[in-house]
Amino acid sequence: MKKSILILILTGISIFIIVRYFPKSTVQDTASVETNTPIDMCYFYEKETATGLFDRSWVILSIVGTDVTGEFYNIPAEKDAKTGSFIGNVGPVKQQSMSRTASLLWNSSAEGMNVQEQLAIEFGDGSAVALYGEMVDRGDGVYMYKDTNALTPGFNMWQIDCIQLIEKITALKK
Repeated sequence: MKKSILILILTGISIFIIVRYFPKSTVQDTASVETNTPIDMCYFYEKETATGLFDRSWVILSIVGTDVTGEFYNIPAEKDAKTGSFIGNVGPVKQQSMSRTASLLWNSSAEGMNVQEQLAIEFGDGSAVALYGEMVDRGDGVYMYKDTNALTPGFNMWQIDCIQLIEKITALKK
């Protein structure tokens, strides 16, 4: 099970890298480069549990203006993993914490089920955290937070160079 999840993760990241770093056309005008060049940010968490297994979590954010796409992986040591891609937008910088919140629609996959659900990730320079809360079906099979004021933080992921993240994930395969 963990081997197939790891293969799925590596496949997704490989596709992300190919799409991101090998564009169809290398000719762009200067104006479109300035407004359409994504800012990629990556965050990672890993902690060994008492049983010798590892809780792992990571997020890849690709931001253009206020639009964001990417992937979020939550792989607890002794529970089922929940992974998938997302799309959404990024709010303004909060002056008190110097962080931003990405409001996302996450195409998550867990235990053989694919579900679309709301996801919030608060991030800044140095760390990111996914926010969790009670979910309700909004009536069309998409799950949304019941109360966005009652969200709790998950693992605190630290910022990592995206290439280093890919190397780390590749090393997990071995």
